[in-house]
Amino acid sequence: RYNFGFDASGNTLACNSKSTWVSSPQLVGVRTLSSPCESAGVAQSPDGVPLKCDGGAWRADYWVMFYG
Repeated sequence: RYNFGFDASGNTLACNSKSTWVSSPQLVGVRTLSSPCESAGVAQSPDGVPLKCDGGAWRADYWVMFYG
């Protein structure tokens, strides 16, 4: 959980399952799971679950964590 970070230039990074920082879409902040969205970036829930905007709502997204 809480696997997002930033590089020195402010680009969003995510820590993957190999403990390596990888590039990630822009982090837009903390959002609630299933709340409405219109963003192309990523977010995290208050308890640290990575989220992506899918079908107009924030959904859990572990892709970068496991495959990034």
